Amino acid sequence: MRIEFSQAGGIVYFPGLNKPITVEVDQLDVKDAEELKRLVDASHFFDLPAAIGLPVKGMADYQFYTLAISDNDRQHSVRILVPVEDPALLDLIQAVQNILNSAPTAIQPPSIRTICPADRFHLYHPQSLRECCNSQ
Repeated sequence: MRIEFSQAGGIVYFPGLNKPITVEVDQLDVKDAEELKRLVDASHFFDLPAAIGLPVKGMADYQFYTLAISDNDRQHSVRILVPVEDPALLDLIQAVQNILNSAPTAIQPPSIRTICPADRFHLYHPQSLRECCNSQ
């Protein structure tokens, strides 16, 4: 199973910096992989519409997530307005975000997600890596 996650919009949104990050579920430890698969099933992800939630008219700076999952012959992508109202879908998104923060070997591509000598993860831009490492 492969999960691609991205977020866009919001007050501090920079289009060029919010690239999708891919999690190769088969490269995770067994516990995390089983939990993600369970959450995908519990959220009925492959049955969800392509877009969930609509911004309120006149609403500015809204944020959304895009979650794309491929599993064998099934592929589906969903764009989700924040805040996420479906508890099962929210659990899935939070689990993916937790994996992104804790399992660097399952994250692709490495050029987007780098680790500095201080063991901090930098998701978006090499400049944040230089600033972190120079501040040591």
